[in-house]
Amino acid sequence: GLDWALDLPNAVSVNSMPLAVVGVIYFSADRAIVHAVDASNGKLIWSYDPQSWKHAPRGIAIGFNTNRGITYWQGRIFVGTGDGRLVALNATDGQVLWASRAFPVGERKAINGAPRAFDGKVFIGNSGAEFGTRGYVEAYDAISGERLWRFYTVHDNPADGFENAAMEM
Repeated sequence: GLDWALDLPNAVSVNSMPLAVVGVIYFSADRAIVHAVDASNGKLIWSYDPQSWKHAPRGIAIGFNTNRGITYWQGRIFVGTGDGRLVALNATDGQVLWASRAFPVGERKAINGAPRAFDGKVFIGNSGAEFGTRGYVEAYDAISGERLWRFYTVHDNPADGFENAAMEM
């Protein structure tokens, strides 16, 4: 039977896979709002709202309201936001450790996919191909939030030829 249930009164959708780490369930809901719940009793421990709607253009805010997940690495929860930030949270209390901007406010793209973390790095891509934006994957230092590299998954202008050997492959 049901042990407990948790109401999320302001949630429109929850599309992400929850993560269970040492008795705590972490998950993201729409608008990249992250929740931490005590797995034993269903009590909300903390919530974090990045308030990306304050920064994102109206079309992106409406079109990319969905958040597809978070990741965990060494006491940190990472989430991408619709306005283009990658945010690291303290898993214990939900406090922001750092927030790095992947692209300037106003560009017609978003982050709504789940990041991945390993080996001291956090990996994230962008969305927005329907708006003509160029796709990429990038890596950030998991401790400092510094961008380490970006790899474009499609080239910029085919008439200019390939940018590098990997793109040619």
